[in-house]
Amino acid sequence: MGVCIGCYFTVVPLFITELSPKSIAGPLGVVTQFLRMIAILIAVSIGFMVPYASDEEAKTTQIWRYIFGLPILFSMIQLALFMIIFTHDTPTFYELTNQQEMYQKAMSRLYKNQKFVAVMASLLDEQTVNIAPKKVDLGWGELFSYPNRKPLIVGLLLGTFHQTTGIMFITFFSNDIFSAGQTGPSGEFSARVGTFGTGIAGVLAAIAAFMFARQYGRKTILLIGEIVMCLLLAFLTHCAMTNQQTYTIVGIVMFVFVFNATFGAILWLYVSEILGAKGISLTAFINLSFTVIIGCGGNLLFKLLSDSGTYFFLFLMQIVCIYFIYVYVIETLGHSKDECKKLYFPEEPKELKAKLELSVL
Repeated sequence: MGVCIGCYFTVVPLFITELSPKSIAGPLGVVTQFLRMIAILIAVSIGFMVPYASDEEAKTTQIWRYIFGLPILFSMIQLALFMIIFTHDTPTFYELTNQQEMYQKAMSRLYKNQKFVAVMASLLDEQTVNIAPKKVDLGWGELFSYPNRKPLIVGLLLGTFHQTTGIMFITFFSNDIFSAGQTGPSGEFSARVGTFGTGIAGVLAAIAAFMFARQYGRKTILLIGEIVMCLLLAFLTHCAMTNQQTYTIVGIVMFVFVFNATFGAILWLYVSEILGAKGISLTAFINLSFTVIIGCGGNLLFKLLSDSGTYFFLFLMQIVCIYFIYVYVIETLGHSKDECKKLYFPEEPKELKAKLELSVL
């Protein structure tokens, strides 16, 4: 299961980016976030069907069979789609491997107009649709060497900051947060309702992210999201210090919405624009590694620092992240896929930044 999740985080954003025309690559890139939020909402909804721990039925329930069976159904549907509808790989893959016939078939499947196929492939000669071979994805040694390591470092740090926003603390410890010290069925019910509320917020946020990605730059969305989350963490720190549980729950639901509308949706879109498959896989590895660390050590952090101290610690991490995004992250909106891959190269940034500012204005 862990290997499948890692492949999902690596392959899906890259697949969508390579498959999508430039004009809709941004919005399509956040579709995965919407579907992920739908899946989470389904999962937390199933939670209402699980008997309470104090019920006798909890000892004999077979609900776990359905919990494990449902993903099998979705996997079978996905497999059928790949076998029947999505039968080709991406045009970019065929271009990199110089498979001209398969490239033409994939482009023709995506774009019905043959002349447009040639234009999309950046071919100026209308008499032919042959493609020039491109350099394959960077090797591991090249990935870590100058100048390729700069975008890699940016991607890895963004993957790390993605986890230090605090979203995993809420995901892993939502039951404790929403039960507010209650025990028994009432505490379990409060936890389930609160978690369901965050699921609804996540779905609505993914819809908002789809609209944001069409109108605003990736860096702009990341910055605004981080600033708002920073303010919400300051608010949660105050609520925890003054023991205002109702406001804490409201603040957490708002936090989940802002995260999934900004950083949660944009991270993998941005990383897939500046990195190749190996860079994305490393970013996913770092991101999921921090998920494991937070899952194992988050409870200890709450005990050592208390709720208010944990929120304040995350608040400080957001300040560092805001500085990093503002200074080191380069906007990709308005650039072609090839330009995005070169944004962090030393000879390119000034010219491309100026081009971006003109396109945004």
